[in-house]
This record gives sequence, C-alpha cells and structure tokens, in this order.
Amino acid sequence: ASPPPAAMPAEAPKPAAPPAATAEERSKWFKDCWAQFNAKDYAKFGGCYAENATSEQVDMGMPALSGRTNIVDKSAKLFGAAFPDLIGEQQLTLVSGNDIFAVVLLKGSHKGPLPNPQGEIAPTNKKIGYLVLQHVQTTPDGRSIAKERFIYDGGTFMSQLGVSALPARKALEQGWAEKPSLQSSGTEAEKANLAAFGAWNAA
Repeated sequence: ASPPPAAMPAEAPKPAAPPAATAEERSKWFKDCWAQFNAKDYAKFGGCYAENATSEQVDMGMPALSGRTNIVDKSAKLFGAAFPDLIGEQQLTLVSGNDIFAVVLLKGSHKGPLPNPQGEIAPTNKKIGYLVLQHVQTTPDGRSIAKERFIYDGGTFMSQLGVSALPARKALEQGWAEKPSLQSSGTEAEKANLAAFGAWNAA
C-alpha cells in the first residue's frame, strides 16, 4: 500500500496588528516626529509617514508631494540643508481622532540654496522666525501620517529672507509662554463648546 501523503505544515498565525494609538500616544508620537526632524534624523523621521503619504504647502505655488521618499528628500532634507540650524517648536497641539492640528514656530538661518517656484534662492544669511499651521491626518491606527498640509504667510517668509520689500513681521525669536498639547475626548463640554462656536459663526 502507498504511504499516506504527508500533512502540509500549518501556517504560523499572523501577529495581531497593534491597537489604534490613543490620543495621548498620538500626541507623543507627533512630538517625537518633530524632534527627529529637528535632529535631522531623516531615517527615523521618514518612519512618521505612510508609504503613500501626501504633503502640501497650501497656496505656495508648489505641487503636493506624494510618497514617503519624496516628502523626506524633496522637502525635509532640502529645507534642512537651506537652514542648517532650523528648529520647529510646537506652540499648540490639538489631537482629535485621526486629525492633529499644530501651530509651530519655525526658526533658523538661511545658509544654503533654497528651491522656489520662481527659481532657486541663494543663501541670504538672514534669520527666519514665523508661525506655521500644520494639519495632519493619520492612518486609521494613528501611527503614521497619511496626509499633511502646511499653511503659512509666504509674504512674511520672503520678507524675512530679504528677497521681498513688502512690509512683514520681523523674525520671531521666542515662542509662546505656554505650549499646550490637548486631546479631544468627545465630552459633553466639548460638544457644548462646538455648538456655541457654530451659533456664533452663524450669527
């Protein structure tokens, strides 16, 4: 008699995906990503983005970047090279579900060539210091950036660089005295505040 066929080896069970990050974990992760950017640790910083993430500088004349590698190589690294001492300081961070809003003070000295839609800007050795609003939408697990948008006053930026004669704010050197990091929890008080803001807006 023929021997019975050998049993197929059982497949090892796939490891369970980690649970979605809590609001507190998302807040800490977001802070860590900025610390990695400030340290120019681009290997770790790239891990803050999903493979197919997008990044946009709103109304600045530059196309949105798609993909983790493009975001790191064509944005973070280029800006970091133009401003070797560049630092981003979070002034206010709001975490609500998969959305993170942050007001960030960017400051540094222009020491390297800076790509620009109108042509490369040669080093001016000027100091910059301006506020940026960053809106991040995370992946569902809250552990990677799926989409981000930066909103800031490009006129102020160009004036601080010395390439625009238009009046603008001087470079900020100090951030806010308090730098709160807040997490939404969907409480009744939050809902009441939201309703009050809606009524004020409608009026």
